[in-house]
Amino acid sequence: MRVAWLTPYLPFPENTGGRIRVARLAHGLAKRAELSLFSCLSQHDSPASVPPLGDFAPWSHVHTAGRVESLTPFSLKPDPARRLPRELSRALSEADARAPFDAVVVEHCYAIEALPALSRAAIILDEHNVESDYYRRALRGAPHKLLEYWSWRRYERAAWKRADEVVTVSARDAEVVRSEQPGKGVEVSNGTRFDAFRFVPPSQRTGSSILYVGMMDYAPNIHAARTLALEVLPLVRRVVPEATLTLCGRGAKAEVRALASEHVQVTGTVPEVFSVFDRHAAYAMPLQHGAGSSLKVLEPLAAGLPLVASAFGVRGYQLSSDSYLPADDVPSFAEALIQVLTRRAELDDMATKGREAAGRYSWESLGARFAGIVERTVTARGGHRAA
Repeated sequence: MRVAWLTPYLPFPENTGGRIRVARLAHGLAKRAELSLFSCLSQHDSPASVPPLGDFAPWSHVHTAGRVESLTPFSLKPDPARRLPRELSRALSEADARAPFDAVVVEHCYAIEALPALSRAAIILDEHNVESDYYRRALRGAPHKLLEYWSWRRYERAAWKRADEVVTVSARDAEVVRSEQPGKGVEVSNGTRFDAFRFVPPSQRTGSSILYVGMMDYAPNIHAARTLALEVLPLVRRVVPEATLTLCGRGAKAEVRALASEHVQVTGTVPEVFSVFDRHAAYAMPLQHGAGSSLKVLEPLAAGLPLVASAFGVRGYQLSSDSYLPADDVPSFAEALIQVLTRRAELDDMATKGREAAGRYSWESLGARFAGIVERTVTARGGHRAA
């Protein structure tokens, strides 16, 4: 089976949730298919980001093109869709003409802008979130985003109609798709590299450092970081004076960097996160808005790091309340974190249950599930699988 993979950013290095998802699903599908990557270079990418020839597994071939930098003043299409270069579409069309693809996987609805008409390929759209849902929630505090909301709603629904199958990260998002396109919409949740995390139970953890990980140029993460640093941490320190906070993640904007102090560390990009989890005593996930689901929920659970999280933060995952500590406002977050820091020996059982929960979301099993969906979609369309 020959599969083209169309992405609006490079799926490497694996340092963001989107890149991790693309790369891990691709590794799962590569066991059953030959993959060719067609990728737009985002504002965070550069030609130097492309690995040397032969070093971009699991893709057999890679074609990249720079995004469109200058946009016309007004369009009904979302800006990210308008950034997709025609060169990418031409390259995909020419490759299909030489040897037809059985399927094309499109990451995010807006990347479908670069998808040409192909000879026989089934179209599998992998939606990391329902974009219009994010803008609908944003309307509560920013009514000027109404045009963006309608632009995304119109565009994504047209993309769902064009696709043969739509994959989502949560059951709720799949229901939204099915309500618009009956027969389409299947969940493949985000996962974790379960075995990459060393399990350290709470009773064996030292210090009183609280961790939060995320892209620090993303508005929901910025809001969460500010809430932790300015509201939650001061309450925790009244009871645990030695408590500190680490805000870990790339792209920290000025408002995040301004939070740095004697008690708050802003790390910026780190080479790898696995050892970071070893050095902390608690993980806080106070997200109140955003889209899709957060991969960062599973990582502390896999590591045995006690998780304090909002209901929104754990959306998309079936987690029982005995595997983490729920909290949905500043006082309850502070109270739960104080409990972790002062009574950690009592939380080993919770950490074990959290580890077991994270194990149900291994990328290996999720990649196999995704590969099965692609194969079924190709078969339903009448495609031919290569030996």
